[in-house]
Amino acid sequence: MANLKNRREEVKKEKMKKLVGLGIIATIITVVFTVMMGMSMNTSSIEKDIVGDFASPTITAVSTTIDQIMSDAKLVEEVQTGSTVDLGAIINDSDFNATLQGDYAVWEEELDDYIFKGSPAGTPSCPAGVAGYSKSPITIKIAVSKDGLFYLGTFNGTAEDNLLIFSQNRGITNYYDFSGNLLDKTRYGEPHDVFLDLDARQNLLAYIFGEIYKEIYNKGYITSGPTDYYELYNCDYLLENRFNHTITVIRSFIYHQQFDYSWYNEKWRPIEEARNAKWSPIAKNPDQDRDLSRSFNVDYQDVSESFVWIRTHSDNGMHGDVTIYGMKNPPDYSCGGGDFRTWRITYDPDAKTYNVHNDNCAAAELFLSGQLPDKVQMEGHTHWSLFKTSATIAVLGDITTSDHTESPSPGDDNNPVPMVWRISPSPQKPRVSIYTDRTSYTTGDRMHLGLDVKNPLDSAQRVGLNIYLETPIARNITLIDRTVALPAGLNYSNPSFKVFKLPNIPKGTYAWHAILRDPVTDEIISEDTAYWEFVPTGATTEDFTEMLEQTTVIEFAE
Repeated sequence: MANLKNRREEVKKEKMKKLVGLGIIATIITVVFTVMMGMSMNTSSIEKDIVGDFASPTITAVSTTIDQIMSDAKLVEEVQTGSTVDLGAIINDSDFNATLQGDYAVWEEELDDYIFKGSPAGTPSCPAGVAGYSKSPITIKIAVSKDGLFYLGTFNGTAEDNLLIFSQNRGITNYYDFSGNLLDKTRYGEPHDVFLDLDARQNLLAYIFGEIYKEIYNKGYITSGPTDYYELYNCDYLLENRFNHTITVIRSFIYHQQFDYSWYNEKWRPIEEARNAKWSPIAKNPDQDRDLSRSFNVDYQDVSESFVWIRTHSDNGMHGDVTIYGMKNPPDYSCGGGDFRTWRITYDPDAKTYNVHNDNCAAAELFLSGQLPDKVQMEGHTHWSLFKTSATIAVLGDITTSDHTESPSPGDDNNPVPMVWRISPSPQKPRVSIYTDRTSYTTGDRMHLGLDVKNPLDSAQRVGLNIYLETPIARNITLIDRTVALPAGLNYSNPSFKVFKLPNIPKGTYAWHAILRDPVTDEIISEDTAYWEFVPTGATTEDFTEMLEQTTVIEFAE
């Protein structure tokens, strides 16, 4: 990525949280949690079994679960690549400014760094103008596991700021290698990209993921996994919507590529024939001198936030327009540029329209928030080479379209309706996170075992809570195993849920497990794991199972 190192050097490392862990505070928090669960417990038992010994009043804790890392994200792109990633190399590379948080290398990027903002003034070959965009406040937090699980979450900004990730026609294709060369059709088969699909692979977060994966791969920090965009496209993708409303995105195009000139790259033909077939009224006989158009009406249901993005582009000897109707007092971003190859963006308050227009080899695009266009009109002229227009509308709520027209009609593309993607809110359910203050301990160290329990629902929930320690000697030791009540809106977080001094226990990898289950069906609602290593000093002499059973088993009163 261009200038990526310079951009990342401006991003500060995420500061570790400093949390106070006095024994009396931990005792009070534990009592509060117990009361909130609708249980009762002997206070002296709590002090003995929960608080343990505190060596210092100050605790340094680092988020160790993906729920914690992404706790305030609004949109989260999750991609399972199945690759093997060297987290240490990423953390030691100053290009990333990453920190190790639990099982993840974590760092931040700015969405603004990935937005095309127009060509520099005076660009003669193919000037491109952008209006309505101001620097995005969105920060993207990236978390990567050693097993190739990638998360990209959006932080800060309004809902409309977040909806911008559906703009600029960017996503993951399946027909490039990591050097930007087209693959042979025998490799990728059916082409896929933002013009042909609308799903979790076709948005700016997915595009940014691809750029990051490619950089890590090219640096040699990935030793197995996808080796080109064909393999990367075929990974599992999920876009999680953490708003309380459905996100609906519609996207429509006129896309027309002609092939009757000697320097046309035939490797592009299968891709552009597929785009023509989907979005061109003259796809079957593309080499024409012809006007093309498309229009549709738009209706909205229960919309609270909205974002619109429109664009036009063509080669020399052609022009394009996109007009949106029904504007209600938007900002006036009217502007233009170029010489012979020109672009302009025009707001007409009398007609209540916004228009983007280009002549010859030029492009124009508009970002617009808070507007609900009731009609989209796209038109232009094809003479040779490429002509394309596009319109994207994204809302919190629902969208329907009607009165779809195109010219010439009937068109070879069967007058397609806009692509539609409805992203339902993530299921609201209780969640549990378990974590330790460190990932490695030795004899005499004090471990701070943290527990977070959330119930985002408006009603109390009864759940089965099971917390146990998995040991390297093939024995699991239970901490809690019973049904508890989680009050409505519960947001319990205690980085010192359990604190104790570690004796000379056996060497190896240990894991704390926390599970919430449906008390009737036994179905897992939420689960989390915190791994840690222990390296003893000298021979193991203590029976740690006896110690843990005596100090960590908790019996809740009926």
